[in-house]
Amino acid sequence: GPDEARLQLWASAGVSAHVLSLAAVSATSDDSSVVEAHVDWPTSGPGRQSGPPPLSITEPVAAEIVFECRRAGSAQILVEYRFVNKDLAPIQLGFRKRCAARQRHGFAVGTSGSRPQDVVRNGLSLWSLSTSTQRVIPAEVNSLEFFLSLRPSLFSDDAGSQLLAAPRAFLSVLSTQGIEAEATKLRQWQHRVRELSAMQAEFHSGRLSAQRSRMLSESWADAAQAKDAIVRVHFTGAMAHGGSVPQATATPTTKLGVALECQRPGVALVNIELAPIPAYQPFKPSTVAFVKICGG
Repeated sequence: GPDEARLQLWASAGVSAHVLSLAAVSATSDDSSVVEAHVDWPTSGPGRQSGPPPLSITEPVAAEIVFECRRAGSAQILVEYRFVNKDLAPIQLGFRKRCAARQRHGFAVGTSGSRPQDVVRNGLSLWSLSTSTQRVIPAEVNSLEFFLSLRPSLFSDDAGSQLLAAPRAFLSVLSTQGIEAEATKLRQWQHRVRELSAMQAEFHSGRLSAQRSRMLSESWADAAQAKDAIVRVHFTGAMAHGGSVPQATATPTTKLGVALECQRPGVALVNIELAPIPAYQPFKPSTVAFVKICGG
């Protein structure tokens, strides 16, 4: 189900085998755009094993199948046990893993303590990709500050805190010229943003073709890895590296700073992802999107 980020499978040798040596245990997904899976080996000691231990009658072995959801949907997972003895056929287990995209009720992001949910409300972005051209950050503004909070809700998935991964920023170039050259081209930006937003929606619904998937992938660059980027994005504050947002009813105090360091003239679309841990199990990430102008 969408709430299970890990699945533990136990295995042991039959009476006639006594001890069996495993060569490997693997987990594969038939649709990596929905979910990927790998095998983890927990131990009771201080370390973790890098490979499968031998199977015996008296000591069952636990393997954890770890799921990494990428969007809502479902995929077939195949777990295979392969043995050192080649005369023994592999054992295969199959099941379906479902990933969800539920909104995180109570989770909010605001631009100030007095406006605690004007960016994200109940897990839904008000600063969405489709409306990003309504928020143009001028060249002279080089930082933004957001306030994160979690408020009690009436839903069964309510919890006392929400763990978030480290925020990530993605960039897409709208123009390689400064604002003076682009003052009359807002419609072009809007057209490009609508195109990207439509492809993102197709991806999350599983309807994106292979060609458009490549186009979408080539349109975005991870700000942490992008070379020759128009703007560099750095995170500051308590949530710069992720962490827990506690539930509270008072004015939010958990801050996330966004430093925008222009590198060259141009216009960039910035899309910041705030992903719950684990993402899509069952909550989807929240996004904060805007347009940043660099140069005059």
